[in-house]
Amino acid sequence: MTLSVEALAFGYPGKPVGRDVSFELGPGEVICLLGPNGSGKTTLFKTVLGLLRPQGGRVRLDGEDVAQWPRERLARHLAYVPQAHTAFFPFLVRDVVLMGRAARLGLFATPSARDRAAAAAALASLGIADLADHPYTEISGGERQLTLIARALAQEPRVLVMDEPTASLDFGNQVRVLERITELARSGIAVVLSTHDPDHAFLCADRVALLDDGRLQHLGRPEEAITPEALKRIYGVDVDILTLPGTDRRVCVPSLSRPEPWQRPSV
Repeated sequence: MTLSVEALAFGYPGKPVGRDVSFELGPGEVICLLGPNGSGKTTLFKTVLGLLRPQGGRVRLDGEDVAQWPRERLARHLAYVPQAHTAFFPFLVRDVVLMGRAARLGLFATPSARDRAAAAAALASLGIADLADHPYTEISGGERQLTLIARALAQEPRVLVMDEPTASLDFGNQVRVLERITELARSGIAVVLSTHDPDHAFLCADRVALLDDGRLQHLGRPEEAITPEALKRIYGVDVDILTLPGTDRRVCVPSLSRPEPWQRPSV
């Protein structure tokens, strides 16, 4: 399934956030969205998902304008991992993940054995099967984030939208999530995610979109889009981009100014 965003203008009633954003995401492709806080990444995602009405332009799936789709149909194709989630009710983790199957259940239907198996498989794929019987309100923030990703996977989407999916995770779980994103793309799922870490884009993205002040500044392969000049322009910091010896892998190294060593004043 191909997601097409065409000259999209987005924002809230009386408050435009961005405009003229266009990109196309094909099956098995990963696009990584980079941009500073307040650049419009989350608002863009909510508009793509139909949670906000476009202020201009269109969002299409396989050529069809999704503005005309019922919510149930859209939910069978698009899944969303939000940036943050506040837990109010002590649902078990397995039940939170099982909620991802709601889009595939009829009115008043109860989850089948297949639905429960899909939820269990999603938990196992992220290495959190042991959390299944824990209350969602009592696990850590990083574990809640992994649970939300598992819920989206249980939905069996063709397009996965992830808003900073590694933001609350420790280093090990960040790597596991990036590996899982790569596996999902290999299976044919289209993935668009946002992050504040350019190194994540180098690890898993086919293309990178640079968003600043609600406008798409560049869209291209990671080595083309992520440059010292682009990162300086968007984030206002100096960065060196190095290629690791013996590989074609690139990493970003901030150029930090180091203060003079502190010395005890003479008396």
